[in-house]
Order: sequence, then C-alpha cells, then structure tokens
Amino acid sequence: MRDKFIADGKADFTNPAFAELAGFVKDNVPEQPDTGTEITDDTLRGLGTMAKSCNSTYDYLNYIVDLGGAKRFLGIPSTDGRGPSVSAETSVAVSAHAVDIDACGEFVKIIMSEEIQTKAAMSGFVLNREAFRKASAADIEYTNSDKFYNSNSDLDYALKRVTFTDKNIDDLEKIISNCSYCASGDPEITVVLIEEMPAYFSGQKDLDSVIQIAQNRVQKILDERK
Repeated sequence: MRDKFIADGKADFTNPAFAELAGFVKDNVPEQPDTGTEITDDTLRGLGTMAKSCNSTYDYLNYIVDLGGAKRFLGIPSTDGRGPSVSAETSVAVSAHAVDIDACGEFVKIIMSEEIQTKAAMSGFVLNREAFRKASAADIEYTNSDKFYNSNSDLDYALKRVTFTDKNIDDLEKIISNCSYCASGDPEITVVLIEEMPAYFSGQKDLDSVIQIAQNRVQKILDERK
C-alpha cells in the first residue's frame, strides 16, 4: 500500500488507512504461526486442486492437464485486499547515477522490443501482449501434441488428455488482466516497520507515537535517495 503512504518523496503514515491496517494486524494476526494445520500438496490434490506458481503459459496448460481439465484458477490475494496479485521475476530500471542514462534507455528499448519479448515469452510472462500470444500459440501446439504426453512419466497423463484452443489463451489473458497488484517491497522501509511496529502490537506504545518515529525514519531514507 506504499502508494497510499508515500507520494512525491514524502512519507505520510497519518493516513487513516495505515491505522486501519495496523489495527487489523494487531487484532487478527498471531505473534506465532499456528503449526500443525498446514495443508499439504497431497491433501490439495485429493480435493482436485493445487497451489502452484504459474510462471508461463506452459505452466498454465500443464496444470490444467495435471488436474484432468481444471476449470478455475484463483490468484493469491494481495496483502492489502486489493485482489489477486502478481510478482515480477525480472525487472529493469535506470539509476539516476548511471554513467550514461541515454545508453541505459536504449538498452531498455531493446529488452522491450517484440523480438526479445517473444523469446522471453517462451519461458515466462512478458509485458508485450503480441509476444505473449505468439509464445502461447507455440505452447498450445506443443501441449496438444503426442510429444508432450509421451515426455511425461505419469501414465495418467494419457487419460487426462485435453485439447487446447485459442480460447485458452484468451482465458489466461483475462486472468492476468484481473491481477490488480504487483507484489513488491522496499527492504530498507520494511526493516523500519519490522523494528517499530511491534511496540504498538504488544501495547507498549500507542499508534501515534509509533507512527511519528517510523515516519521520520522512513523520510530520512527517502531524502537520502534524492
């Protein structure tokens, strides 16, 4: 929720949403996890479901086959309740301290070109939608082939055969488009919250006192980055 609490290089933890979030954690999140109630992969599979990271179109199609024609995919909700979240496996940015910012910009353009994006899409999701669809079409062609089923040692795969079409690409694109949050973090700011918030959670300090200290520390970090 950093967009609610940090804007234009200024930290503001007095936003009511911060107090609401902090209160929810204090009232509902246990200090120690409840052990012994973990749900295993075998348990999930017995219920006809799986909890997996979906990193590419191939993963998506493979999971459908593995579950004998899965009908629904549910994303992991974001920590602030804004809907299903995605995480970036690879990202790129240009530092303000780069020796040649223009050269860095050209490098980013190369990475974002359709040629490079199409190659990257063969092993993961990319930003270029045309590249995504080209790679997905190739994945469907392979997954529909005998080679795909023959390459799996699981004998049940032959009984789970699924024929994919362009509609599956459309469905996957809709799933990705419905993700409303990209999971990311700022290690330096996270450390501040980890160090300061327990005083409120344990009742040693009131929230306003904790907010003042945490906000000042975070602001110093932001100022040093200018």
